[in-house]
Amino acid sequence: MNKLTLENVSYAYKGAERKALDDISVEFQGGKIYAVIGPSGSGKTTLLSILAGLDIPPTEGEVFINNTKLSTLDLDQYRREQVSMIFQAFHLFPMLNVVENVSFPMELNGGVERAEARTRAKVFLNSVGITDENTDASPQTFRAVNSNGWPSRAPWRVARVSFSLMNRPGTSTRRTAEYR
Repeated sequence: MNKLTLENVSYAYKGAERKALDDISVEFQGGKIYAVIGPSGSGKTTLLSILAGLDIPPTEGEVFINNTKLSTLDLDQYRREQVSMIFQAFHLFPMLNVVENVSFPMELNGGVERAEARTRAKVFLNSVGITDENTDASPQTFRAVNSNGWPSRAPWRVARVSFSLMNRPGTSTRRTAEYR
């Protein structure tokens, strides 16, 4: 079973009066869904960035993937093979069409041939409700005529990774229900 572990992790931004994270110890098991909740400024994005290995090492403590310290790994390889990050903003390439936005990381990082990457991307896009007739559209064109929820689904990595970290993935989608 894959696991992502934080042991006594703290993080303080330079010049901050208090720590963004203070002595966090937790273990995340692969294949399960977890939610980190809290008010704005409580350290949720900082925590996700540390878990994803995004140039923010903890100021104290250690992060482990399957009992191996993240600090000892090639973080580029870790992000390609072990963890994916879905950001609050879409981070799509406007000059690429829908299928290219999904297939490009496979070609770049995974060494998958272009034709195979596009085939995999179309299968993936179909699985999240984006039909073949829409895969050649630009992000702007597609967004103009379809639900705004597609950009938050498109960046999901097609490659199988151990952990998918999501920073408010539904923020930019249309609400189908009002919460009271």
